[in-house]
Amino acid sequence: MYDTSYDTDNIPGMLSSLGRFADFKYADTVMNMYITTVDPQPDVIATDVNYGNNSLVGWVYCPANNTGTGGSSPTRWCRGQRLKLNSYYYYSAYGYFDTETQRRRVACHELGHTIGLRHRDPAPADRGCMFTYVHESYGAPAYIRGHDQNHINDWYS
Repeated sequence: MYDTSYDTDNIPGMLSSLGRFADFKYADTVMNMYITTVDPQPDVIATDVNYGNNSLVGWVYCPANNTGTGGSSPTRWCRGQRLKLNSYYYYSAYGYFDTETQRRRVACHELGHTIGLRHRDPAPADRGCMFTYVHESYGAPAYIRGHDQNHINDWYS
């Protein structure tokens, strides 16, 4: 579940892309993702703010004021996890993420991190959205590959 009520300075459509992507692509896994703004203890709080040129489009972390942790690597979880997108900077500075496909690519990648997926840099023919570089010029698609789907289903079933 993703709470977007903390959103500021979001680029047009970025946070709605998170919801559309989660509904569509993670449906092939055991995950159940949805957007809410009313849960007082969401699993993930997503924001898209202009953090300036810090070389990151997004990052995920578990804050000290989280509302619960558990599990062990690679399925360690944190309730109240933060998904901080910096796509606004790249949108305003370079025009990146101005299409739905580009936004879904970022959504896929960063949502993957919130559930334990890590960067995966295979040959271009096997790249999914967990490829390190999410911009389209590097060949990252806007979907997870079977490899990552299998991990999700193994970890969370």
